[in-house]
Amino acid sequence: MDGDRTHVVRDENLDEGERRHLKGRGIRPGLLYGALYFVATATFLLAVSVESLPYLRFCFVGNLLPKSMLTPDVATVVVLVTMWGVHFVRRFAEVLFLQSYHRKVAPFVAIMASLLYVVSGFWIGWSLNFFLGYSAPALWILIPAMLVFAVGEVGNCLSHVHLERDAVNGTRASPIHAVVSMSALFHFISCPHYLFEIVTWLGFAMAAFTLPAFLFLATNVVMLLARARRRHLQWREDANSRGDLARYHPSRKAIIPFVF
Repeated sequence: MDGDRTHVVRDENLDEGERRHLKGRGIRPGLLYGALYFVATATFLLAVSVESLPYLRFCFVGNLLPKSMLTPDVATVVVLVTMWGVHFVRRFAEVLFLQSYHRKVAPFVAIMASLLYVVSGFWIGWSLNFFLGYSAPALWILIPAMLVFAVGEVGNCLSHVHLERDAVNGTRASPIHAVVSMSALFHFISCPHYLFEIVTWLGFAMAAFTLPAFLFLATNVVMLLARARRRHLQWREDANSRGDLARYHPSRKAIIPFVF
């Protein structure tokens, strides 16, 4: 899941009341998200490698595809483990070295996010456990899924770079409180980083084809669609209140170009 953030102009452009509001109470997002990404990776690796975990029936673990569409090669499971690791190592590096956050995370939100990452990481790893009989999809399914995953990863990373660049470059000359990049897909949607996050997990779910992988995808879709809509409306309202709606592009959508 993509760490939520608000991109604002630099602190020197804010009055004292805004500074106090941005500091607020709660947990530092960079610290929280870094810890969550580490935990998600650790619980996943634990569950995917332990031989003594019980096998659960009713599709709770194991591939949902028929045996004729599977490959017993353990190397394909290694591919899935690598995909999971690539995503969370990248996100871990981004929150520590790239992204800046201006608002803290409420304790309740931090607790719920922690539960989501712990449960999802362990359950998805459990469902991919080779010792419990998991077999990955055949290569004609796995390779397209890997390409979808790669598109999501690259797009998500580039979107974060664009957002951070524009947040850093915000100056007094720009009256918009929420500085939104005008690069690449930002011309069409406010939150391409959320869109590419969904693409990433779609690719992973296609590659894994397990129930928890698809449930994790569905959870991210619901949360990121709602978050994108909220951010989009906030940024539009902010731009409109400052008389700079034209710069924001009134025809821009929240997360799906031309649609939503």
